[in-house]
Amino acid sequence: MDCYKCNGNGETDCGHCSGKGHHDGGECHRCHGDGAISCHGCAGSGLLD
Repeated sequence: MDCYKCNGNGETDCGHCSGKGHHDGGECHRCHGDGAISCHGCAGSGLLD
């Protein structure tokens, strides 16, 4: 079953930078500029047990 938090993608928007990849004028340190982080609901697998 697909994860409901990431819709099976395995990633979600970074909450620190709101998915933009930058924060306070520089690269976001949580997502390293990607704008996305591994989904906490499925540990990045995209699937729920």
